[in-house]
Amino acid sequence: MADEKIELLMEETGCDQAEAELAFELADNDFAKAIKKIKSLLRDIVVLKGKFVIEEKHIYGVFVIIFDRRKENVIRIVSVASYNPAIYEALIDTDWHLLEKSIYTYRLLDGSILSVTREIEEHFYKQISGSKEKLYKIINRWHEYHSDDEIEKAKEIFLQEFPVGNSKLQIMAEDINLAEYQQGAVEESFVVNNDKYPKKVLLEVKLCEHEEGKKAISLTRGEVILVEIIDDREIAKYIVRLLGTRESAYIPVTIEDLNRSDDELNILVYFTPSITGFAKIKPSARVRAVKEIQQSWWRKIFHI
Repeated sequence: MADEKIELLMEETGCDQAEAELAFELADNDFAKAIKKIKSLLRDIVVLKGKFVIEEKHIYGVFVIIFDRRKENVIRIVSVASYNPAIYEALIDTDWHLLEKSIYTYRLLDGSILSVTREIEEHFYKQISGSKEKLYKIINRWHEYHSDDEIEKAKEIFLQEFPVGNSKLQIMAEDINLAEYQQGAVEESFVVNNDKYPKKVLLEVKLCEHEEGKKAISLTRGEVILVEIIDDREIAKYIVRLLGTRESAYIPVTIEDLNRSDDELNILVYFTPSITGFAKIKPSARVRAVKEIQQSWWRKIFHI
């Protein structure tokens, strides 16, 4: 029976036999407690935290990339690109979850560039996919030795073919156990199910309508509009908390796709590579569209 429990724990958690045996010993052979022990023992989540500056274009950014080094999966990538130099003052040696939450807040500040943010996130996924074997060797060596040399090697991978322009990049790493990660996570909808792109989480959203706005039928892909998340699932509530602002419930997002069906427009909007919003609206409805410009515009939107 003991051997069966150990095998089951290994299957459930992905741990090896020695780790399973230790967990049972610490949990007095209680299976439920052993699972919790394993989550505390295994430090298999590696978080890369970084920031970048593209000096010739005055673009600043911050990012968080979360890896499961044992499964060799990207759990998620979150970033922000902005014309606001205050973004670059972010302390990347802070707790990963606080930094991730700050990134969502930075997206709401003056100067945030959603199109560049998206381009950079897709660049990170591309570089990880194209250098998977090399990158996970680097991550595993860093996990074992905590060597700055390994971080420099990871930085070289991400700097290759960096979009928008030549970038200066700073990176730090943090390893955490599964229990620590789950305190900041919501559900497995964020986890990737292939080597390149994550599962898509679809959230129901509502467009910001305004009598002086643009007709919905005239909207185009890549345009920035304002939406409110109205999905009532837990993951949606979590995203709202991350993105939440006291000024307004509306969030600026980029139109990913749109098509007409009968007397409605179906619109997909981009939050992150793993999170998409969807909405239906009458073609004749007028909605608030936002131009991405270097000048301060976020406050202007809500002072109309």
